[in-house]
Amino acid sequence: MGERRTGRDERASWLRWLPELRALDLRPDLAALARLGDLRRLSSLGGLGDGAGVARWLDEWNRLVAHPGGIDVPIAPPHPLVAAKLVADEAYLLARAPLVSSLGPAVDFVGAEAEIAAALELFARRGWLDDPRSFHRHTAGDAGSPPPAAPRARREWSAVGRFDHLRFVSGYAPDPDVPGRARWLAQRANREAHAWAVRSASDTRRWLVCIPGWGMGSPSLDLSAFAADALHAAHGLNVLLYVPPLHGPRRAGWRSGDGLFDASPLAFVHASAQAVWELRRLVAWLRAEGAERVGVFGLSLGASFAALLASVEPGLDCVVAGMPATDVAPRYASYCDGVARKTGEAPSDVRARAERLLRVAAPTAVAPLVPRERRYVFAGVVDRVVRPADVLALWRHWERPRIAWYPGGHVSYATEPKVRALLARAWDEAGLARPARRARGSRASTRRSAAGAAAGSTARAPRSRRSP
Repeated sequence: MGERRTGRDERASWLRWLPELRALDLRPDLAALARLGDLRRLSSLGGLGDGAGVARWLDEWNRLVAHPGGIDVPIAPPHPLVAAKLVADEAYLLARAPLVSSLGPAVDFVGAEAEIAAALELFARRGWLDDPRSFHRHTAGDAGSPPPAAPRARREWSAVGRFDHLRFVSGYAPDPDVPGRARWLAQRANREAHAWAVRSASDTRRWLVCIPGWGMGSPSLDLSAFAADALHAAHGLNVLLYVPPLHGPRRAGWRSGDGLFDASPLAFVHASAQAVWELRRLVAWLRAEGAERVGVFGLSLGASFAALLASVEPGLDCVVAGMPATDVAPRYASYCDGVARKTGEAPSDVRARAERLLRVAAPTAVAPLVPRERRYVFAGVVDRVVRPADVLALWRHWERPRIAWYPGGHVSYATEPKVRALLARAWDEAGLARPARRARGSRASTRRSAAGAAAGSTARAPRSRRSP
C-alpha cells in the first residue's frame, strides 16, 4: 500500500501531508492583533466614545480567540498576556513544520479506502461501531490485558532528573480479520512498550499513570510536561509515564508520532487499540506489585487515550483530561481531500466514512467507568491546538464534571494557577496524595464547599494551613 517517493516530487509534496498546516497561516491572527492595537489607540484618545468602539474591539477579540459561544466556556479576558499566550500557541504550531520528514509515505488512496470499507463492514458486523468498548475488550477480554511478566528496568538520567526506564514486549496484535494488521505489526520498534517511572523505593501503593500528547515521548519532555518530580516530591505520588505507539523510541519516522496522522485513519484505530491494551497491562502490573490506588492523567492526544482507558478499565480512582483532543477526524483533512481528488467523490462523503471508522477510538462514544465525581477536565480558552469545542464534547459526555477553564493556551497550561489547583484537588479527592496532605486538603475542600463551590466550575484553591 505504501511506497517511497524521492526527488522533486517528494520535496514538492511533503507539505501537503502536514496535518497542522491549516493552522499555520498566521496572517489572519496577526491582522486581527493589528486591528486590536488600532482600537486600543482609539480608546486612549477617547475615540471609543459611546461604547460602540468598545463593542467593536470586543467583537474583534472574540473572533480572534474563536470563542465557541454559549455560557459553558468563559470569554477570554482581552489582556496582552492572554494575547501573548495565543501567539505562543501559534509559534508552537509553526515550529513543528520544519521537523517534518521530506520522505513521508506516499498514500495509495484507492487501496486505503478499500481497507476502510472492509474495516467498516467488519466492525458493523461484529457490533464494534455500536459498542466501541467491545472493540477494545475483544483484544484483551473482559478480564483485562495480562500484566507484563517482568518489565526490564534501567536507571537513567534526563535533563530534568532521574527515572527508571521500563520496557516490555507489547504483545498486542490486531484481530486477524482487521485490515492493515500485517503492515502495523511490521513496525518492529513499535512492538516493544516503554514507560518512564519516578517511584519510591518503599511506598508504591499510590500511582499516577501519565499519557503524553502527540509528538512527545522523550524522557526530558515527558517528565517536565507532567512535572513528575514535583508530583512525587509534593504529593508522594509514584508516577508512570507511558510512551504511546509510534512515539519516542517506538517512532516509525524522523519525528515522534510520524505515521499516525499522515496516512489512513486506520492507523489511528490500530494505535488507540494498542495504547489501551498496553495501558491495561501496565495497570494490571501495578496492581500485581501492590498498588492500592491508580489514577490516570493525559495531555492533549494523551487525554483522549486516558479517557478511552477510563471507559474500558474498571477500578481506576480518577481520570484527568488536560486539553483533551477527542476529535481526531479533522487531522485527516488532507487525506480526505486527497481521496476526493483521486476518486472524484464528494469530500463530505469521505469525511463521513473516516468519522464512522474513528468511532471505535472516540472516548465520546462510550460511557466512562470512573464515577463522575472523580472525572476532571482542564482547558485553555485561547488554545489553538485543541479548540474549546472539542473539550466541550468530552465534558458534556462526561456529565459535566469539574472543569477548570484558564486564560491561556496549549503551551501555558503548566503555569496556570487554576490547573494546579484542580490537579491538587483531584489527587486529594482520589486518595492519591500523601495521607497528611490529604487531611489538610479535605479541610480546604470543606471550606470551599461551604463557600458554595459548584461541581461544574473551578476556583483557585485557598492555601491550606499546616496542622498544629
